[in-house]
Amino acid sequence: MITCAACGAEHEATASGCPFCAVAGGPDVAAVAPGASKPAGQTEGRPESLSDALPWESRSSRGGLGALLVTVWRVLFSPARAFASLRDCSALDALVFAMLLGTVGVSAALGWEVAYARLGLEPPSWGAWTAAHGKALLLGVLAAVPAAIAVFLALASLAVHLALALVGGARRSLKLSFAVLAYALGAGAAVAVVPMIGAPLGLFWAVLGSITGLAVAHDAGRVRAGFAVLVPLVVGGGALAFAGLVGWLMLEAAKAGP
Repeated sequence: MITCAACGAEHEATASGCPFCAVAGGPDVAAVAPGASKPAGQTEGRPESLSDALPWESRSSRGGLGALLVTVWRVLFSPARAFASLRDCSALDALVFAMLLGTVGVSAALGWEVAYARLGLEPPSWGAWTAAHGKALLLGVLAAVPAAIAVFLALASLAVHLALALVGGARRSLKLSFAVLAYALGAGAAVAVVPMIGAPLGLFWAVLGSITGLAVAHDAGRVRAGFAVLVPLVVGGGALAFAGLVGWLMLEAAKAGP
């Protein structure tokens, strides 16, 4: 096994270099013999230069807004580097990050819906309802979304960690899986502020970031991490769709009467 000096992930030696961050082999990749100790000053699985926490986890010294923006940028555009530094993460910091950006993202998405309704870009029935109840929707989001995100992350991280363990990829704690999903979800939610395409693009980015994060943080590889993320996503999404269909059929039956 060798340890990539760019992202800190451990992987088999290959001519193409690190499979997690695509850094080519050479002086940037340090060989580590099985059972050998790490170089002095280097923490397990990552080089000393990346052993510090994500900016959000040291925001008291970096400034809150600046740490938030840098963390979002790093998770979106350098996920291998971002998640390599999560070995000693704070689950609470990750949860606050996800709750904050999740609330902002969902509020922004609803705000765009209200704007579309007032501009006549929504179907008449839906547009009129959205325009009339937009403020109530936003207030409801501010009240309900943080708690919903906390519950979702608790359930999702448990399902993903169990799926990862099923394929032999859960090499570290459940807390680490929780933090990976929280940071990926929060960064993806930040993309929802973009009109029209923000919500679907943010969802795609959150899924991709979760796969990369689990692969790097657990040294699990992308195949195992992809299985752990996509299988619960498909099963959970299918269950929700089925429940929605049953609810709609019951509502239609109630309207039809005896």
